[in-house]
Amino acid sequence: MCTNSTLIYAKLSLGVSGQAVGNFARSREPNPLGYSSLMAGKDKKTKIAAFDGVEVRVLTRNEHCEPHVHAYHEGDGWELKIFFSYVTDQIGGVQLEAGTLPKRRVVQDCIDAVFDKLDDCRAQFWEATESRDLYCCLKNQYVQITQNGFVVPAAPNVTGAMLVKTAKYLPDERSIEFSIAGQAKKYTGRCP
Repeated sequence: MCTNSTLIYAKLSLGVSGQAVGNFARSREPNPLGYSSLMAGKDKKTKIAAFDGVEVRVLTRNEHCEPHVHAYHEGDGWELKIFFSYVTDQIGGVQLEAGTLPKRRVVQDCIDAVFDKLDDCRAQFWEATESRDLYCCLKNQYVQITQNGFVVPAAPNVTGAMLVKTAKYLPDERSIEFSIAGQAKKYTGRCP
């Protein structure tokens, strides 16, 4: 993994159509060594999507928070990380890992692929990280369960907010089972 990654955007949010809202801008030069986590190692990769020479995959070795997938084009030599969440239906960000930032349309196509396969991304990231106690990257985060049964982020001072102690993803139910600090009871809520 590159240690000096370029953050392409501050925050992207997706509307009903799944379109990204936000600007893509480079904040530093690409990695001078051309190091890419996907191209450098023999890593088990799980394919989410492939189109026009682009592959979108979840890596299964040494994955870490925040939940993300890798999109790359070996011919063009670039790699992006696309961040997602278990408690929102929004794409949390895009980060340039290696190479030169691809065209906005290509970045949007990668985001759309993740958005369209969000359940698969969640399931595969959970499978890759469950043995390392990452708890869906929700440990010490506040959540609440809505009246419709969804788990969503919450501010600490909101009525019904709960501080997550442990969490696990239940792919067949598309839900999160979690425990909260100071209680043995487990809660379950659907992912948005």
